[in-house]
Amino acid sequence: MRTTVIDPDRRARDWSPRWSYKNVLSERGRLENKWAKALEESDPHRAMDRLREVRKKLESNLQAFGDLWLPFLRDFLHADRLPLVAETDLRQLIEMGELADSPNHQVGAGPFWFRVIEACDDLQKRGLGIQILAKICRGSHISREDKVRAARELARRDAVEEEHFEIYIHHFSLVPSPLDEKDVLDLLRNCCAKDAGQLLSFQRKLVAKPLTFKAVWPPLFEHFVKAVQRRRIRQT
Repeated sequence: MRTTVIDPDRRARDWSPRWSYKNVLSERGRLENKWAKALEESDPHRAMDRLREVRKKLESNLQAFGDLWLPFLRDFLHADRLPLVAETDLRQLIEMGELADSPNHQVGAGPFWFRVIEACDDLQKRGLGIQILAKICRGSHISREDKVRAARELARRDAVEEEHFEIYIHHFSLVPSPLDEKDVLDLLRNCCAKDAGQLLSFQRKLVAKPLTFKAVWPPLFEHFVKAVQRRRIRQT
């Protein structure tokens, strides 16, 4: 039986938990009551602690509560609560997203992780944001569109570790025209122009992808040669 995929944007926009006596009759209803009470809590620290309990419950039953994950992020990472979000919270959300990287999850890891990345950016946690983007690119059940978006975001964040070069090479195979990927190509040009060793390392990785090599290598090598020539002229 095929799992029905719920529109995450509509769900996050239109649904909010409401406390009700009737909710005590079901596990989902009791969770909704706990969530609603957390949002009504006047003490912000106590409210966050209650929301952390809600997160644990959501994480405990992927099939039953998967459609509530994005609405939870909306509330947990709300601008008013964001200053109280600790790095530990973000790391727990990253682990939660790994559970969503499955074929049966009702939202999927991509939309979930991108929302966490927004919070990382707001909290100036650049390293965590890059870590999540790499996870999206390597995910087993992430859509092509989300992987393409994540690779571009990695390039915009100047991510140039060894694993990121492999991601960029794979990225070129996901897009119709690699030479139109300006952010990724600009980053690679700058890296390769500064470091011949990095250029050769990138070449070795590209050789394993003949079609990508044919499209991407000539402009990168040309840019490297011109950069070397400019340095020699400045040195004379």
